[in-house]
Amino acid sequence: DVAGLLVELSEVAAAAAGSGQRSWQVAGEWLSAERVSVALPLDLREGSVLRLRASLNGGADWSRSAALLFVRGSMRVQSVHPAAVSELGGVPVRVRGAGFGQQAPEQVLCRFGAYDTVAGRWLSDAEVECVAPGLRVSGKVEVAVALDGAAFVSSAAAVLDVRPVLTVARVWPARGPLSGGTNVTLWG
Repeated sequence: DVAGLLVELSEVAAAAAGSGQRSWQVAGEWLSAERVSVALPLDLREGSVLRLRASLNGGADWSRSAALLFVRGSMRVQSVHPAAVSELGGVPVRVRGAGFGQQAPEQVLCRFGAYDTVAGRWLSDAEVECVAPGLRVSGKVEVAVALDGAAFVSSAAAVLDVRPVLTVARVWPARGPLSGGTNVTLWG
């Protein structure tokens, strides 16, 4: 842990004209020589742009470089289509919701339950698409989406039904009339 670790967040573009630019100094958590974690303030304004700098000595001096953070509205995940896939995966799954943004984010990820995370594709403010991976379980799996590669959002309504792979071993009767209408039974 590094004593005196601070992160400064300054609005460089306010969401609403005339709303004034604000700044915060927040204690950071040292993760490694290349990474620091910080909790964002709760009163951010949608559409604002923040400049982030770091200090290792309580704000006596600050990093020369900075990073920008774009503040977007709350994202909601509402449903998935199709509602079911086989354990084999390989099927494109569209995740529908709201607040996915007006332009493609840098890193769309979909997480299928606690199992696999795959890269996704942004389609619109209300839809992203991910190819379901091969899953090791059958049953209900929650699908979560992250537009920044880290902060996943999910919903109890966005559940994918993962079904066992079907196999067909034989059919009876093995022949039917050209006119159709015969009921057949499949075994697997």
